[in-house]
Amino acid sequence: MARVKPEGIVDHLSSQFRRALAAAVEDEMPDVDVDEYGLFRSFKRALRRKCSTWERVPDRYVERD
Repeated sequence: MARVKPEGIVDHLSSQFRRALAAAVEDEMPDVDVDEYGLFRSFKRALRRKCSTWERVPDRYVERD
């Protein structure tokens, strides 16, 4: 199994993740005004609390160039 750093991945893809997270919340709760930056900051805090610095994932989910 490979090891990945979830926070590093989220930071690297932050603009894509931020927009996707906001779109998902808007889809589920259309009447809620979403602050995508605030939501993303909260998501990153939750990620730090819930995930280890390094997480193991199956090798099939990791490809090296």
